[in-house]
Amino acid sequence: MKKNGAMNRRTWVGMSLGGLLTLPACAANYPSAAEAERLNTKQAKAGRPPLTENDIARLRKFRNLKGSEKYVDGFGRKEGVEILDEDGLLFFQRSSVSPQNQSRYSSDFGVPLTLRATWRINGPEVDGVIQNRMHSVRDELGFLRVEGGIIVGDFTVPVADRIPQQLLDDLPYYNKQKSMGFRLKLRLHDEGLLVGWDVANSFERAHVGGDFEEAHVVYSGSPPNQTKSHVGGWYIHPRTKERIETDF
Repeated sequence: MKKNGAMNRRTWVGMSLGGLLTLPACAANYPSAAEAERLNTKQAKAGRPPLTENDIARLRKFRNLKGSEKYVDGFGRKEGVEILDEDGLLFFQRSSVSPQNQSRYSSDFGVPLTLRATWRINGPEVDGVIQNRMHSVRDELGFLRVEGGIIVGDFTVPVADRIPQQLLDDLPYYNKQKSMGFRLKLRLHDEGLLVGWDVANSFERAHVGGDFEEAHVVYSGSPPNQTKSHVGGWYIHPRTKERIETDF
């Protein structure tokens, strides 16, 4: 597990199943009665309730999801950033994010049902001393968490239910034929948490959707004749719902 940020674990699609199971790739008839009993036994051992019909439906929906990439940035500089899933487990943490300080890394994670993002500022300065300064501490699992400071951004948004089924159905083709992977993208805005997604590699993107797409470079051809072009970004304002072009 990583101890400098998000957990390296499976957060299976917004159900309380962290790290418990991996689904078969072919899951049209999943689960059998025996498999359901096995899963519920694991749930009970973890002190969690039995799977509901909605739980099973989400597990089936995300059966094709393998290794993925997280992308996180923000408008302006956001400090003391924490993003938690619906169970309050750490999904992402950084001391700061911004357009210039983006976070990208591949990991084996599921898609949470919801995500809650918070960011902070330090307290006021009194007699030259900053009061209530934010700082990092390690929790009981050894992961860095943020304490202190003043929370100035706090937003919870749905995630798993927004991912299109067609994207998930097409993932095996993109994974095997084009070496393209699923990306879950988050952008911190003063008025909300933006969620985006796509299937991508360095040369192309597919199934781009959600609240934003970051600006990026697209490569065409092969060396020595390879060319690259810059594609601008956009986002949907969380309050006005206006689509706005961006250069990041």
